[in-house]
Amino acid sequence: MKNLIFHFILFCFAMASSLNLRSQSAEKHFSAMLQTEVNYLLYLPQTYNADKLAKFPLILFLHGSGESGSDLNMINKNGITKLIAEGKDFPFIIVSP
Repeated sequence: MKNLIFHFILFCFAMASSLNLRSQSAEKHFSAMLQTEVNYLLYLPQTYNADKLAKFPLILFLHGSGESGSDLNMINKNGITKLIAEGKDFPFIIVSP
């Protein structure tokens, strides 16, 4: 699991550093990437729209292999997305692909 997290962090840094390229280079780089559609669940706190200047932490919830597939409702079987489905409110943004 630690190895997976480490590789994910490296991927994020690589993507962030590629955004610092000049616009022409970045355009060429991203056009060469494969395009795919990713379905995801997005949770926004109840106070999200109340203050446009407010900042919220972001949690990227990655499900286990038992919840993989195209049915997004499977993600709600465990973890933080299950708590949200049960009505729990959190003070942060949650994205769950």
